[in-house]
Amino acid sequence: MTKDELLALIDQAAAEGWTELDLSGQGLTELPEEIGKLTQLERLILGKGKKNDQGNQQWNFQVVDGNQRLVALVEGNKLTALPDSIANLHNLNYLDLSGNLWRTFPDEIGNLTQLETLIVLTCDLTEISERITGLQKLQRIDLRYNQISTIPDSLAQAASLQQLYLRSNQISTIPDSLAQAASLQQLDLSSNQISTIPDSLAQAASLQQLYLSYNQISTIPDSLAQAASLQQLYLSSNQISTIPDSLAQAASLQQLDLRSNQISTI
Repeated sequence: MTKDELLALIDQAAAEGWTELDLSGQGLTELPEEIGKLTQLERLILGKGKKNDQGNQQWNFQVVDGNQRLVALVEGNKLTALPDSIANLHNLNYLDLSGNLWRTFPDEIGNLTQLETLIVLTCDLTEISERITGLQKLQRIDLRYNQISTIPDSLAQAASLQQLYLRSNQISTIPDSLAQAASLQQLDLSSNQISTIPDSLAQAASLQQLYLSYNQISTIPDSLAQAASLQQLYLSSNQISTIPDSLAQAASLQQLDLRSNQISTI
């Protein structure tokens, strides 16, 4: 899409009051300041995961630092920055930045105070910016298939956060602070480098679904049985050899996945 075509599309969206604008896969290298005219916009898509004929996410294998790594196939652009005028999108609650050339989060995201969903797949991000942890309405953060190594303590301050997806990153430690994320219901840390489940996670009062498959976990802590809301626990493809008796006391647990471990006795 040429710049003139993009400007014409923005003018049309402004005139017709569009609430969604999908610019994924258009080969864009920059987003013009004119995007700030779309003050009615609720959903802005600058990249998104590819779907197959059945409507499911498509995947591919890539070699990163000599290791084979599963990544999402995305329709992105070549954006490296957002214009200052993005702050004018006061109604924006959904932003997908997947498949662009971000290495760090654009600072302008911190001005989107109504944002509820932020998706940034497959961009080689290395850290989670504190600019997004200050967005008090943010409910869903999806940062799968990046290079993030640390979950910042500040993430626990995201008061509305319900879903945190960090599959296929470089995370080795689950911080104790995450247990203070009062609204967190779904936590996906599959395909990382985690070896230990901290006792503190049992204090995550709202946590219902915990995904820790494809890590290096060898022990299920007794404390996890005290996670009052935990319904689904996925621990397949780890190094677990024993199911602790305490797990029978997990009052809300409905689904337990322990495939591809080293368990010899139930």
